[in-house]
Amino acid sequence: MPPKKAKTTSSPSANLVQKFKDLKLHTNDEEEDYDEQPFILSATVQTEHKSSNYGCAFNPYADDPNEDQLVATVGGEYLHVFHCPPETNHLVPLKAWHFPTDNQPKEGGKQLTEQLFSVSWAADSYEDRNGRSELRLVAGGQLGKLYVVDYGTMAHCNTLHCTGGEINEIRVSPANSDLIAVASSDMALRIFHIRNSACLVVIGGPKCHQGNILTVDWHYKGDYIISAGIDHRAIRWDLAAPPVKKHIDRICEALKSGEQNQFEPVQPTNDKELEAAYAKSQQHPGGAKASSTRSTFQTQWPNDIHFNAVDCVRVLSGVDRIMSKSVDSTLTLWRFGPPMHQQVNPVPQRIDAPETCTTVLQTRDLGDADPPFFIKFDIDPRRRWIACPGREGSVSFYDMRNPKPEIRAPQLLSSCTNPNAQG
Repeated sequence: MPPKKAKTTSSPSANLVQKFKDLKLHTNDEEEDYDEQPFILSATVQTEHKSSNYGCAFNPYADDPNEDQLVATVGGEYLHVFHCPPETNHLVPLKAWHFPTDNQPKEGGKQLTEQLFSVSWAADSYEDRNGRSELRLVAGGQLGKLYVVDYGTMAHCNTLHCTGGEINEIRVSPANSDLIAVASSDMALRIFHIRNSACLVVIGGPKCHQGNILTVDWHYKGDYIISAGIDHRAIRWDLAAPPVKKHIDRICEALKSGEQNQFEPVQPTNDKELEAAYAKSQQHPGGAKASSTRSTFQTQWPNDIHFNAVDCVRVLSGVDRIMSKSVDSTLTLWRFGPPMHQQVNPVPQRIDAPETCTTVLQTRDLGDADPPFFIKFDIDPRRRWIACPGREGSVSFYDMRNPKPEIRAPQLLSSCTNPNAQG
């Protein structure tokens, strides 16, 4: 079935286009914030499935962000890509993919249908080296499958398996555009290479989460991932531990040849093997001391960060700081380790022993008495602004430089709205 393009409900008028340009919202001056500039509703698009869109992601690999603003959304059985041209109030539908759920297995006599929850951009390094279209879109949801789509050719180029539950979030590694981390409702995390249908690493079991994992994010160097979910826990998983890093590097190197799906699902690794490999790595001359790095595969934080389910976690770019949001309407900035000028016990511990030391830096009340569930916030690359959605279509912005930030509400939503747009 050929992909269908989304249908726009209106076209921009010349008057509104001029209004948009007059606001001068686009600038190359990175130091200016434009605190008093209004937010405006610039365009509305109705997608053909006419149901909720759960996931949204901007293309982080744009050569010129001012010209190539592409945004992908997912909902129902559809993935759509739109262009957001600068200096005009328009949202241009570019491409769409349909993932039909015919011939899917039935559960309790009821036909299972796809409902996409998350989407992420990735880049195939092999295709990039060979001068071909490298942009990829990875989407997943209710059926536990990951669909990899070639943005340039509009071809569905791979399906990633091994997920035993709904896919709640997909995040691409900032250090390796071929790798993605996936949070699932089957209480496990998985690391995938977009060219291999089986996952590279499965993180689960009694030492993992005890409920639905709602969110995951990467450290900016790719050294670890942070996960959180229904069980209130926020857990760090060290991907730089020698056995894990060696395994991932070996598979990534093999997949550089261009062949897909070379590897079968990874076998579980025994804790004693991890322990032995970790102990051996500490014996190398000049190696990092165990008391300073504690290079473990799993590092678990206790439940003193949040006292309710955590539906979004983000690692700040350039620093080891974590921002997480609970469904009880709290936003917390924290980090790994003790407060400054305090020391922890320097005695090395077991590789699978949980780390219980955290420092809460800021806690903010989002001010929503009945906060929505499954809400994802984000932070700008300069670590200045936090954008967090709320009920009834509101988006609140928080200034991280202000310990007690005021909420900047959207302005001029009605006066600058296209009068012909429909909801």
